[in-house]
Amino acid sequence: MTPEMKLILDGSRIRGVDDFIHALRDALQSPYFGFELHSLRDCLFGGYAPQPPPYHVLVTDARPMQAAMDHAGKAAYCRAMLAIIDNGGRGLVQRDSLQFFRQALAEANNRTGPTLLDDLLETFRDPPGSLTLRDDFGQTLATTLE
Repeated sequence: MTPEMKLILDGSRIRGVDDFIHALRDALQSPYFGFELHSLRDCLFGGYAPQPPPYHVLVTDARPMQAAMDHAGKAAYCRAMLAIIDNGGRGLVQRDSLQFFRQALAEANNRTGPTLLDDLLETFRDPPGSLTLRDDFGQTLATTLE
């Protein structure tokens, strides 16, 4: 049985998916860990990282991250994905994702639907692995652990 990998990230430095992926990549000492939520999931659970899953990620001082990954954060993420599509696509972000990101952007602009943090938590929802966010006092803000 593979030992579980516990990773601690500093949430005060995370303002979006890019920052989260970079922090995770650095913690795993991996040269690549995706650039968007679908590729992040593939890297986490598809065996593409140097260390095998499961990963249990704890984000400390996560209030700034939580605030940044709201509906406005999701709108910025969707605009970035739409720009990638407009430039010919990359990885799983291709023309067939256009309607998905347009709809998600409209919902985010209307402050409806899931936030960017909700989407990130959903990426970790199914085992193996988990994601937990704690504030600077150690109180749990969000977790995929039941």
